[in-house]
Amino acid sequence: MEYLVVDQEQKAVKLLPEVNVFCGPYFLGLKRAYEKIKEQQEVVALSYGEIYEINPEAYLNRYLKQKLSSKKVEVAESCRQMLELNEQIFTKKEEFLELKQNLLKLPQGDLSKLDPEKLNLLRQLLKEQERREIIKKRTQKEFEHFFRQLEKFLSTLRELVKEGYITEGETFSLWEKINSLKEEMDFFRKETEQEETIDEQLMEWVKEQENLWEIFILRENLQKEFKLLSLELKELLKQKFLAKKNLKQKQKEFLKLLLKELDEILQKTLNFFECQVQLNGDTGEYRAFLERVLKSASLPLKKKIGPLCETVPPRKLIRLLNHPRLEKQPEYQVYSDLFYWLKGKLSSWEKFFLKNLILGERVILKTRTSSQKLEDEEPEMQNLALVLFLLALEKKPVALYYPERAMDTAKIACFLIPVLKTRRAQTIIITQNPVFISTLQPENVVLFGYKDKKPIFLQGRADNPEIKKWLLLFLEGGQENFARRQSYYQI
Repeated sequence: MEYLVVDQEQKAVKLLPEVNVFCGPYFLGLKRAYEKIKEQQEVVALSYGEIYEINPEAYLNRYLKQKLSSKKVEVAESCRQMLELNEQIFTKKEEFLELKQNLLKLPQGDLSKLDPEKLNLLRQLLKEQERREIIKKRTQKEFEHFFRQLEKFLSTLRELVKEGYITEGETFSLWEKINSLKEEMDFFRKETEQEETIDEQLMEWVKEQENLWEIFILRENLQKEFKLLSLELKELLKQKFLAKKNLKQKQKEFLKLLLKELDEILQKTLNFFECQVQLNGDTGEYRAFLERVLKSASLPLKKKIGPLCETVPPRKLIRLLNHPRLEKQPEYQVYSDLFYWLKGKLSSWEKFFLKNLILGERVILKTRTSSQKLEDEEPEMQNLALVLFLLALEKKPVALYYPERAMDTAKIACFLIPVLKTRRAQTIIITQNPVFISTLQPENVVLFGYKDKKPIFLQGRADNPEIKKWLLLFLEGGQENFARRQSYYQI
């Protein structure tokens, strides 16, 4: 921003491209100035209350994720490929286990007793017997039809003799021939009706052989399917090995870039921090997964998800769920109700997913003045860290509204002022703390005051005599009070 219009009745405030400090007794004017600045989309503006609300580590990790997004996309793509392969492997393993169960369920027949050649001959014999049976039934039907016709003919012949058309002597020889033919046909019919039987033991043997043959065919088919499935699973595991190798390479390249970027950031903050990159420390996806699973759980259980994700990795969680004795260890007692709830909710696929879940990197910060992690430091130290990162990382103009309410003056003088001096982007500080004037010596100081019942502002360099006079009055309480403070501290 080059100019800032606070009030339409006043002229615009000219802003310099580096540090600008707003101060003065007219608090309403300072507040209006901040509100006008905050309306500008190209400005990152934070009040002291908002500084308390933002976690500096989370801010830094978000920045790094965005900064290295192109490389992170490659890692994410490799992770996606791994997930797809894991899904395929899980499906194949389920099919593999089902096939194995089917093999175990097959009857344990003695396949050494199987005689395929003999069984084939007997099958042909049975087929021939079946064919003869069909012919026999057809022949019997023909016999029955012929006998019926013959009976009709004999009946007609008797009627003719009875009515005198022919004599009995003339029909006697014909009668004898017909009776003889009838006897012969009756004998032939009885012969054909005799069943060709096969020994019962032989039939039992055939059935046993057929059962063995069926088991043999089923076993052969299942073994072929088993072998094919094994080859497919082996190929998938090979692909997973290559994908895992590729993922490790991508993660290694990403980690190298991450460390390089971190080194540059730490230099911008004048090496006030030490950092540690925790592999598999980004628990965002892990937490989101458990929140979906525990969607219908009670609020006390849901509150334990965050601490659980920080202390129990996904693989460890699966071990705890599979081995109840491990749950009784003192460090896991606090999560016992959560473990109990998860046991009945996680499917085999979800357990497999957690076991193979790939977590991202997370940067953990420490201050050089303390051996504690930044997250364990006092809020004022965390606020200082956030402001330092904001000034070091943001390319946009940064506006801070009363930063002294979020940290003490010693931290401002020792750590914040040196970073402000090295920052090359535009910075606007709205403050009532004199250290931002005396130590920082800004090129542009804007004093907001009130004169003749009208708001006014005075603008100039920090070493401007007129600016100094008003600063001594507004920030130090006047020359006498300033002298008393010097005397009090024996300076």
